[in-house]
Amino acid sequence: MDFFETPAVRRRFAVTGDELPQIREWIQCAGIRWGRDAVQRASLGLPAFAEHSWEHGNRRLLLGYAMANDSDATFDGLLPCAGVEGTVTELLGRWLDFQKQFFATLETLVGPRTLTAWAATLNEVMDRLFLPEPDDEFSANAVRQILDSLRQQQINSGFEELVPFPVLLERVLPKLSEEPSAKAILRGCVTFSGLNPLRNVPFRAVCVLGLDDRSFPRRPAPLSFDLMAARPKTGDASRRDDDRYLFLEMLLAARDRLYVSYVGQSVSDNSPRPPSVVVSELLDYLGSRFRLAGATPDLKAQPQETPLVSELLVTRHRLHGFNPAYFQADRSENPRLFSYSPADAEISRHLADQTTRGSVKPFMTQPLGPPDAEWKRFR
Repeated sequence: MDFFETPAVRRRFAVTGDELPQIREWIQCAGIRWGRDAVQRASLGLPAFAEHSWEHGNRRLLLGYAMANDSDATFDGLLPCAGVEGTVTELLGRWLDFQKQFFATLETLVGPRTLTAWAATLNEVMDRLFLPEPDDEFSANAVRQILDSLRQQQINSGFEELVPFPVLLERVLPKLSEEPSAKAILRGCVTFSGLNPLRNVPFRAVCVLGLDDRSFPRRPAPLSFDLMAARPKTGDASRRDDDRYLFLEMLLAARDRLYVSYVGQSVSDNSPRPPSVVVSELLDYLGSRFRLAGATPDLKAQPQETPLVSELLVTRHRLHGFNPAYFQADRSENPRLFSYSPADAEISRHLADQTTRGSVKPFMTQPLGPPDAEWKRFR
């Protein structure tokens, strides 16, 4: 079901998101738990029983369609599922068609193949199970280019050996997680992207999330046999230096706003946590070079104590989203703390009412007594 809920898969079999609850209800009614059929369970070294498998549940669903007027009776030891009638029967046909294609695809991925054969097979799988929208065509073409590179590798290397599917995944999956070099960045009013070199393309606002101390710049763990990491030289590639340069590019690309977010407090005890070193360096530089307009400079003040950094730039959020600071009528004290969550506002209002009335009752008024003798007896 997780695979089927992918929009491109549902689109291939003409199933909308509103029809998914009906399919989940059928799965619950048919008692489907795990396993394709008895044969597949036997291949895992388990007893070859068909109950609560996909095949067993589908037979109950089809029997419910055939015996719609007599759903209480059994046929060949099977109890039909009720409610499979009317217009939903067409949805059942599309759902069963997906299962047929899905399990047939699993069968095709069992045996080993050459790289060229794998490229052709996986292209057929994409055509059989996926129907991307026009906005997703770029991603689909990127996958097909990766598959075509397998064919080119076989032609260039002359490698004709058969490769099993797990070995192929070790080659393909890292490629799928990489950002395509020719990925279109500007595809709408708001662009979501990873840390890519923008070449100083101007943006009105740039928002960067996750600039924690241990997350950015990235610290790659070198392998024990990596001789370049053991004896680095000038000109070697450095992920850490590349990330620092990316931050500089994002800083130069922002025209009106630069929003930087990081986890500044612990989620367990609210203790402070440092930001990324690039954020600390930026705040230190701004504190030493700039001051608020109209403010009298204090030559004895430290750069970290300047009003620009401590009061204007950094917003320290509260530990919980329902904190009363987000829902104050007079926000002059904390103008940057606000929330649009109705649920958090209701919780904050409830806590404020309890504090005002002083009606907070303890859960336990006295310590628990010793347990009865019945609870001390071993059963």
